[in-house]
Amino acid sequence: MLVLVISLIVFPFLKAEASAVLMELAEKRIQQDKPFVSESIDSLLYTDLTFSFSYDATTLDGFATSTGQDSFSYGWQIGGGDKQILGTVLGLSGSTTDEHGVVSVILPETASVADLVLFIEVSANSTSTSDKVEVKNISLSGNLKENPEPEPEPTPEVSEPEYES
Repeated sequence: MLVLVISLIVFPFLKAEASAVLMELAEKRIQQDKPFVSESIDSLLYTDLTFSFSYDATTLDGFATSTGQDSFSYGWQIGGGDKQILGTVLGLSGSTTDEHGVVSVILPETASVADLVLFIEVSANSTSTSDKVEVKNISLSGNLKENPEPEPEPTPEVSEPEYES
């Protein structure tokens, strides 16, 4: 009997969040001249936006030159605005297990917009197409906001009636 009473007290206070996948792509080969750029995503009604993917960067070399080191960066932007870099992964010398990984990052609330764009791009110290990253399970997920704020209704103008004297 005590278990039933506790469950009636506790469970009404638990809230369920409606999680949704807003964008997903099975796989993509990313090269310096072929970055991944998502279509515009309407994420306005979502919170806790999570950008995630797995990667294989074994073909990015780790040799630094005066022009830099092979790497890939990922992030987001609003429409065609400034890119917001969330992280960069450097290429490594030799083949190591560190060149395989999973990225899962929560975007800031400012990314909850009507025209969100995600990107992953390679920076290489050569123009060789052998510098690439294999990316799989690219997705953006989020939780539906509990009470999305509706657009305010315009207030009708009220005029005082005119009286003839």
